[in-house]
Amino acid sequence: MSFPQVQKGFTLIEVLLYITLVVVLMGALGITFFVTLQSGEKNEALLEVERQGAFVMDMIIEDIREARAIITPATSTTDTTLSFDTASTTLNPTQYLFIDSTLYKQQGGGIQEPLTHTIMVNEVSFENITAPDAPSTLRIMLRLTGEDLVSSQEYQRTFYGTATLRQ
Repeated sequence: MSFPQVQKGFTLIEVLLYITLVVVLMGALGITFFVTLQSGEKNEALLEVERQGAFVMDMIIEDIREARAIITPATSTTDTTLSFDTASTTLNPTQYLFIDSTLYKQQGGGIQEPLTHTIMVNEVSFENITAPDAPSTLRIMLRLTGEDLVSSQEYQRTFYGTATLRQ
């Protein structure tokens, strides 16, 4: 009596189907990983621009409010440099300087400390909008750019603020 032979193993078509299925799944996982990584880098660049912009704007506004007198810009003018006197004569003048895509703070003729790191400052303006017989008031505009390191895409954000001396 003869028994039918049982086939052991896979046919060539089955092997090719399994390989194709694995390649498709690996490709989908690879694309998902790349998109997730790219999205994370984009969010990191956006967050850094927001964080540094808010920090710098808050610092400038607080310094203006605590200042004793605005030196530059003069009333009804706009400048890229802000200079003012503080209550502490050793810190006079305190200046915000826009040099080569970086914003610096300098106090009392000391060293220029950079306020922005890893992002570029595209534009800064300090506009003195003081009304007659009123405390000094400045309008501040700060435009920053951060770069996504994966795609080299730039993200730009403009910050606006207004501050009045607390005399």
